[in-house]
Amino acid sequence: MDKFRYKYEKYLPVYKNGGFMEKEDFLGSLYKIYDRQELAPKSGIPLYRGMGCTYTDADEDHYIVFGSTASKKSRNIAMPTIEMLTYARESMIISDSKGELYKRHSRGLELKGYHVIALDFKNMRADKWNPMEYIYDLYEAGDTDGALSAIADFAEVITEPSKKTTNDIYWALMAESKLQGYMDMMLHMCTGEEYNIRTLTEFLSEKNENAVEFLTKCMPSNATAYNNIRKVDDLPPRTHVTVNSTVHGIIKMFLLNNRLMDMLSESSFDIKGIDERPTAIFMIVPDNKDTMNGLIGLFVSQLSQILIAKADSVLEGRLGRRINWILDEFGNISKIPGFSSMITAARSRNIRYIMFVQSMKQIETKYEDADNIIANCSKIFLHSNEVTTLEQISAICGSKIIDNKEYPLISVSELQQLSKEKGEALVLKNRCKPYMTRLTDIDDYPSFRFEFRDIPSLRRRKRRETDIMDMIHEIMENKRSFYSRKTSKEICKHEELLEILTNGSGRWDNYD
Repeated sequence: MDKFRYKYEKYLPVYKNGGFMEKEDFLGSLYKIYDRQELAPKSGIPLYRGMGCTYTDADEDHYIVFGSTASKKSRNIAMPTIEMLTYARESMIISDSKGELYKRHSRGLELKGYHVIALDFKNMRADKWNPMEYIYDLYEAGDTDGALSAIADFAEVITEPSKKTTNDIYWALMAESKLQGYMDMMLHMCTGEEYNIRTLTEFLSEKNENAVEFLTKCMPSNATAYNNIRKVDDLPPRTHVTVNSTVHGIIKMFLLNNRLMDMLSESSFDIKGIDERPTAIFMIVPDNKDTMNGLIGLFVSQLSQILIAKADSVLEGRLGRRINWILDEFGNISKIPGFSSMITAARSRNIRYIMFVQSMKQIETKYEDADNIIANCSKIFLHSNEVTTLEQISAICGSKIIDNKEYPLISVSELQQLSKEKGEALVLKNRCKPYMTRLTDIDDYPSFRFEFRDIPSLRRRKRRETDIMDMIHEIMENKRSFYSRKTSKEICKHEELLEILTNGSGRWDNYD
């Protein structure tokens, strides 16, 4: 046990020989909801059932659920949690592998007054979300630094796959810089409707290379966009070509998938209003590929920041309706920018995270500050085959003294033998002793009734295509702003460039 204590000292509770919590104390720490109730003031993860009622942890603690594949994470925890939260009409955002949670719960949620949203990253046929809308809103609100930070997060997310597969990260970093520059430049000339991935791909296309170079030359030399773009454009020709190829490889996932491009070019719901009425957002995640994991992580990051900022804007400093993140397969979601800070800030603002992972290593390999994330969460252990996780959970539980010898309160071997059929689970609530409970399968809750339905297909409206040449004409005619009025007037002096832009002839170097 000494080597475990030394290795996992940061996880150990303050008690060294505390033993398990008594059942009466455990149930006393939970909030009881009767089957016959229609509403309750608060709710949370159901941790025990008996005597016609369900005992939930309705406190503000975040949770990490450890469970290997086929350990009944969904049936014993995720699904019952969704239903129990409806008693308090708490909002929830759910990552949903394959869409099975949506199919089971969405109709019942609507019947209870929930606004149900389906972000289908698998088939791209339901609701829409423009990930660049958040950036534009920050810019319009005068928070230029916040907008530039959000641009950096977006560029980092969509270049991450390239960084993982390249032998030289330099090309991906230069591509990231160019993406940031173009997105920054677009802020100063696009409307909110135009500011989206579809327009970004137009700015990055080869056919518009001369037009965008013209706009770059017309930017103020002290603009952050100008510096980011010139950093790439001033590279030697062969290097510049390689960076451009990297950029085109990054945006190819959008160019080759019209449904994805359409889904990400506008928003079909108000992302800022989910605390104002009971809302359930299902993020439907493909389980056979990881290409969407970065976008899902970006959605979690953006919405978390929006909700925290909204809580800070009210006198009480917290949201009026609790928001619950139910993140199944959290370990497979790409690294969420600033997640450690968000999880620390969320608790006091009425925002709660419930994360499902297969092992602690999934968190530790993705987040440098994994210790802070793990320490901020209560834990439920179902099963794991990963030795380090088993050792850590055993160490967190502390020890017991028998005949003056110290033994683990629960050993690695005992943890491996928890019964899935009986719903056995080890609960490690913050500030409490461990407790071994039995969880109830979703089909054994007598008050839950389900009406299964498929994911809907929303009608697509025809969008007006963005034409960069039209934008330049409008700038030169002072119908569209571009950084400043002075800059617009300067652009008007270059009317002869329009002919060159239109027919693609000539060289730009003659018109500095």
